[in-house]
Amino acid sequence: MLYRSTFAFIVGQTNVWFQGEGNNTFIQKDELSKLASPMAADLSSDDSASTDEDVADQCKRIQQIIKVSEDKAKLFELDSRVGLNGSKSHWSFPCMQDEESKRFYIWLGDVSIEKLTKSIFMNLVNFAEKAGSQKMILIQDRDHRQKDQFQKLFKVLDAHRVSKRGMEEMIQADQLNECIESYALYRIDLVPKDLKMFEGLGSNSLSLSQWPTTAHWDMSEYFSPIRLGYVLPIALSSFLQTPNP
Repeated sequence: MLYRSTFAFIVGQTNVWFQGEGNNTFIQKDELSKLASPMAADLSSDDSASTDEDVADQCKRIQQIIKVSEDKAKLFELDSRVGLNGSKSHWSFPCMQDEESKRFYIWLGDVSIEKLTKSIFMNLVNFAEKAGSQKMILIQDRDHRQKDQFQKLFKVLDAHRVSKRGMEEMIQADQLNECIESYALYRIDLVPKDLKMFEGLGSNSLSLSQWPTTAHWDMSEYFSPIRLGYVLPIALSSFLQTPNP
């Protein structure tokens, strides 16, 4: 089953994300916000970063290469949206949660670094942590055209390259050689509730000023850093370094 989830970056309001599948629906929002139905925003969009078939194929690809019991795998499409009422799709991230190992896999593939903004990354982390995962695994094309830029970003995020032995533990034996040649895996350890990965990391400590800068990374027109503090129920005071309004 493919769960469809959305992150909406809405002008003047707070971030919303939801998972819409039968009774598995939840919404997170600022208590002061009055927000139209996120499902309506999703259906009204005329711009999609990828087709359902593409996302489903990539989710299944994760399931095919990773050692996971079929009854323990949950497939997700995490769709970041921008614009008024989340009317525009920014990018879709195919994901898989392994409930047994408590790992949350995110398929980056050849996605450009401009698509992985601060706000989107924080929402991916928050989603994985709320789902009960303890580790986030990023799957990226090994020969990514922006490899050097991503290396700097991964250092800031304290993301560790998974070794060959580590890949042997995660990846199906018949897929191992191809995956080693084609993909690089990066592990981020999540600490439940307070996510202390953002605190006390010394030179690797994540801060707004350290995040790699490009013209496309500034999401302020959609979402201010101060409002980001209202959205994520984790310790962000040291991360934002912004006085309370």
